[in-house]
Amino acid sequence: LLLAAVIFGASLTKGVDNNAPLKCEDDEEYISPVSMVCSSHRAFDCLDMAEAFLFGPQDIIDLFRSCPIACRLCAAPSPHHHPAPARTPPPDVALCDDDLAY
Repeated sequence: LLLAAVIFGASLTKGVDNNAPLKCEDDEEYISPVSMVCSSHRAFDCLDMAEAFLFGPQDIIDLFRSCPIACRLCAAPSPHHHPAPARTPPPDVALCDDDLAY
């Protein structure tokens, strides 16, 4: 239920816009209550970790709002696709023939 509230923009803090859409970008300035930046949270299930470290409800909301990509609420932006360079054709190589009499 709390996770649904986070995703749909609920907040426990007065004065925060409850209708603000979730941005699909991690906040580079965010530091969690266990001193981790968003990129460090990618290796974990954010909700399981937050519960294990006894994050308060607002801390959980802040984590998901600040790190939606790391917490897998939305997909990471795909890197720009650069086509592979054209391959140089291999030089003409005479095919080897096995000596069947050998």
